[in-house]
Amino acid sequence: MASPMGNFRSRPVVRSFLCTLFCLFVGASLPALAQEGAAGKDLRILRITPSGEEVPPGRQVVIQFDRPVVPLGRMERKSEELPIAIEPQLNCQWRWLNGTTLACNLNEGDGLRPATKYRITVKPGIMTEEKMTLAEPVHHRFFTERPRVTEAWFKTWLAPALPQSSVRFNLPMAKDSLAAHLFYRLADGRRIPAKVEQDPDYQSSGRLDHKVWLVSPATELPAETAGELTVEPGILTLTGGAPGVEQRVLDTVSPIPEFRFLGVRCTTAANKPFDIPPDGVPAGQKTDPPPCLPSGGVSLLFSAPVMTEGVKNDLQFTPSLAGATPDSDPWDQIYSSSRLFEPHRQGMTYSIDLPEAVLRPNTSYRLELTVGSVKDEFGRSLTRSARVSFATDHRAPDFALLKNMPVLEKNLDSDAHVWAVNLKELKLDFEAVTTAGKNPGTKAIKPVGPADAAIPVSMEIRSLIGRESGLVQGSFTTDPAVPGKSPEESWFFAQVTPFQVHLKLGHHNSLVWITDLATGSPVEGVAVKVLKSTFKDFGNASGALAEAKTDAEGIAMLPGTATIDPRLQHLWANGREEPNLFLFCEKAEDIAVLPLRYDYQVSAEGANREYIPDWLRPLHGHIRVWGATAQGIYKAGDTVQYKIFVRDQDNLRFTRPPGG
Repeated sequence: MASPMGNFRSRPVVRSFLCTLFCLFVGASLPALAQEGAAGKDLRILRITPSGEEVPPGRQVVIQFDRPVVPLGRMERKSEELPIAIEPQLNCQWRWLNGTTLACNLNEGDGLRPATKYRITVKPGIMTEEKMTLAEPVHHRFFTERPRVTEAWFKTWLAPALPQSSVRFNLPMAKDSLAAHLFYRLADGRRIPAKVEQDPDYQSSGRLDHKVWLVSPATELPAETAGELTVEPGILTLTGGAPGVEQRVLDTVSPIPEFRFLGVRCTTAANKPFDIPPDGVPAGQKTDPPPCLPSGGVSLLFSAPVMTEGVKNDLQFTPSLAGATPDSDPWDQIYSSSRLFEPHRQGMTYSIDLPEAVLRPNTSYRLELTVGSVKDEFGRSLTRSARVSFATDHRAPDFALLKNMPVLEKNLDSDAHVWAVNLKELKLDFEAVTTAGKNPGTKAIKPVGPADAAIPVSMEIRSLIGRESGLVQGSFTTDPAVPGKSPEESWFFAQVTPFQVHLKLGHHNSLVWITDLATGSPVEGVAVKVLKSTFKDFGNASGALAEAKTDAEGIAMLPGTATIDPRLQHLWANGREEPNLFLFCEKAEDIAVLPLRYDYQVSAEGANREYIPDWLRPLHGHIRVWGATAQGIYKAGDTVQYKIFVRDQDNLRFTRPPGG
């Protein structure tokens, strides 16, 4: 006997199945029911497009009815055949797209006009097959997009109180309407009319597009008074009659004030900027200003845009700024560009940087500017004299390791250097690798040289290695510490070797060529190995991915990347923490190490330094696939005969692919 629970569980399944059949039956009959219900009713219009406001001008008007009104056949219609009126009149090419949809298609030159209100009236007269038509006329309207501002940006200064902006519109504009409805509003409510002209920078095929206009005040802005460039309703386009309706502020500009010298801007040893006004001390201080850090930059501040050429010959420094040589110009390395293309904001200053190379550290300077001396970019001279005093500090401690992976030739008196400024000591923590093994160590080096000068400090690479040939890697710290330096800036990987090592890395095989640095002769009997290691672990015992020995021509052949790095995971690895590939070369007590990374890569070049491209690909990355058919053109329903070829490559020819 079946359990009651089993019968109970089966009922919802049966009900769901029956409901599904019922819903499918009803759903399938909806179009028929709708058609049947509409058969005895008046014809209706479901939609007319376009519709609404700010419609992009297009080239089609579409009317859709609620049921078929024409049989398939002749779909084109003449305007006089249709009871449809469009104002303003359009040169419609009427066509039924299907039995229910009628379209007014427009040629390229007859499209909808911007900024235009269109009215469409569809009168009764279009009949269904059952002779049903509209019960009454249907009226429809839409408005194509009106003129509006799409973008505004500052262009330049015509005078200290005459800013000029560029304004872009969505449509070609009428000049008179722009002049009437663009203006500058002042804080007290006054209006300054705008002067407009077309921007010659925006033209197509030698013709101005009338969309981008230059706008400036008709009269100068009052001193220290900002003006709001404003657009109001009423602007007209050349392509339509409806005016724009937007009311908004496009930009706010302030006039450039009287040309004055504002003082000196410096940076303290703690990297905090401060200003020294003429004949005074910084705001909020009661004592003399702190000294200026030379490397932090020392700038002269003005109230208006200035360029180096307008001030450098009229600055009276005591002591004077002197170049590196008597006939050199201390300003040669100072480049300035015009700032007339920047808007001015209240409180804005303009600076000229003093050349750091000629500012003496730990020195007191006095600067005098006389009336009528320096000029701003508008040609205005100073109307009052000014004096300012400032002092420079000692140069901040600093260092630069320009070559962190140097290769030194054996039996020469060469070394790697760190450029240091005001450092007491360099503390090196390193590991040397030679044929005898790995040897860690530390060393302190004291720079010797004048203060406040960049001096080369020998790293004593050969003594760190302790043998005639080997490599050493490590890093150093400084006393005092130099803030802002990354660990990479103090890391080094140096070696002393008699070998010049070339590696031509290929997909199937690789070629190593070793010559003597001193003579250029090939070196025979050098054992070469490809090792995988991180920089930190380099020198620890590890198995070779491949190895060989150079012949009498100094050449050794090794496998290519398809064997030693099939997926190209370790080649050109980033950073020192990821596993890299190294080529380790050894003969007797001499070694050379070639990390396979970008620092050591040499780009192939042809005649006249022509670039020769190369492209390393992973395993099977050189497979090629192509196909051919028996004929060029097929008809629908034809059987297509084709043959696909798959081939791998070796160094000389195509080969069968894996598994082929």
